[in-house]
Amino acid sequence: MTGPSARPNPTPSHDPERLERTMRDIAAGRATARQCAETASALRHLSHELSDYAAALAFGGRPPTTGTTPEQPPNREGPE
Repeated sequence: MTGPSARPNPTPSHDPERLERTMRDIAAGRATARQCAETASALRHLSHELSDYAAALAFGGRPPTTGTTPEQPPNREGPE
């Protein structure tokens, strides 16, 4: 992602209808290995896009260079 205006973008090969069909096929036990692998790949890609976008939003449009993210509270325990 190149900037704060960049939005997460699902891969063109995996539109919502195709994802829904794959989910139905998995539930019915008729999904193919290729169908599952392609869906997993598309979801991994979208997951990375969403993580990058969340970091950009949380840090004023720029990914953090130091510190913790909102999901990682600071360690308040002293040295052991």
